[in-house]
Amino acid sequence: MHHLGCGWLSTSLVVLLTTLAGQARSQDHSDAWQGRIGSAAVMVCLTADGHGEYYYLNHHVGISLRHRNEADPERSRERLVESMRAGQWTLDEHGLTPPGQPVVVTGRWQLRAQDSRTLIGQWTDPAGQRMRPIQLSRLPSTDATPQQDWACPPAFYDPLGQNLSVKRSHATFRGHPYQQTISLHSTALALPTDVAHADGINRWAAAWQRGQAVFAYQCQMDRGSVGDPLGSELTPVVWTNSFLVLQDMMPDTYCGGAHSSFSVSYTTWSLDKGQVVNTWSWLRNGQKALLGQHTGDGPPPPSALMKLIRAAHPRNVKGDDCGEAMDHVEVMAPYPTGKGLVFGTSFFYAMRACGDDVLLSWKQLLPHLSLAGKTAMQAWN
Repeated sequence: MHHLGCGWLSTSLVVLLTTLAGQARSQDHSDAWQGRIGSAAVMVCLTADGHGEYYYLNHHVGISLRHRNEADPERSRERLVESMRAGQWTLDEHGLTPPGQPVVVTGRWQLRAQDSRTLIGQWTDPAGQRMRPIQLSRLPSTDATPQQDWACPPAFYDPLGQNLSVKRSHATFRGHPYQQTISLHSTALALPTDVAHADGINRWAAAWQRGQAVFAYQCQMDRGSVGDPLGSELTPVVWTNSFLVLQDMMPDTYCGGAHSSFSVSYTTWSLDKGQVVNTWSWLRNGQKALLGQHTGDGPPPPSALMKLIRAAHPRNVKGDDCGEAMDHVEVMAPYPTGKGLVFGTSFFYAMRACGDDVLLSWKQLLPHLSLAGKTAMQAWN
């Protein structure tokens, strides 16, 4: 008699769950679909919780889909869930609509499942005078992780970042030549081939630029209007033989909700290894180096390193209101310079103007550096 071990049981369970998930996916028809409305190529998203949207491939602007004559979003979702399981839909479409504005129906859909991988139907204009056939095919699922708060599978967004219209412009940073790659929503960079590991960095930068196109689409959907291009930029701020630091900056942008958004972050590349560096590892205890020893109830007190950062903050001076908000500062991963490490900071929305960079010298940091941090420090000496 053969005894089946836990490894076999775990593998079998994974196979079973994967099979059941695939069956459920086929039965409720929630997925990303591609096809045509008439002669126009489209991408369509139908989700298991009753969300629907689509866009034309030659016009990357989202169009929402609701159950026919259901103005209430929650009720529409409930009805769409029922429709997906039945494999038949009657839908109204409407374009981008700012909050508080009336929804205007721009088309009507009759849709049914021909089989688990094919949807067919008809698009009609609101007056019922123009009709176009609909033919959709289910897209293969991918291993990509969906972005947080994005409703649709990753495959639905893929074409938004493909075949970007990119212009190139020559640029230099402190004697280092490179090319700017300029698309509608962002400016990235491409390094010359004689830079160590340029291929990998350029692929990463190109993926970042594709992601900005996807973000711009979702931002339009969330705010209900096309608006201006994002204007995001990926630019060098430090470039040596050993390190390349890239700043990822998105200017003030409104994407729905109560407030607009603004973001700045930094990515440090090791040109020796062709890898992104986890600069928190340069500090003893990593990011926890910002926290002091827990002495009782409540949050831990600031560490000696955090006290240094707060004291060196350019806005923590007498007469500046930002000084009163220093207890609420959030600190980003540092990036290296010849003078020391630069820590980006951010605050809650009402005090976000207080966000600034804090430079701590290598001498100040020495007691807090890990072995990896001390090795990195030597690259500047």
